[in-house]
Amino acid sequence: MAKRVFQIKDVQVLSAIACHTTLKSQATPMDYCLFIADKIKWDRPAQPPYLKQVMATLEQEGLAKSCYCYLEWLFQHDIQVVHPWAKAALEQLRVISQNEA
Repeated sequence: MAKRVFQIKDVQVLSAIACHTTLKSQATPMDYCLFIADKIKWDRPAQPPYLKQVMATLEQEGLAKSCYCYLEWLFQHDIQVVHPWAKAALEQLRVISQNEA
């Protein structure tokens, strides 16, 4: 839709749009940025319960770690349907996080 209707041609932007709700493995910084922005500003009236932790992680450790923080929270608390991209992203970010520790 972004490509056809809005004439978006930038492959990085199209990639980020495609995974903005689920993320994916081999994500780019643009993917991380749009994904975490989507989670920070959600469509419910109250603040997200994970917001403080995700924001602190974003400020202290960066985009990838904040995405990992959110996905960890999601898989522990609120997930009803597991999207294979989200699972793959979580597994990859977990490995990256463990290797950095």
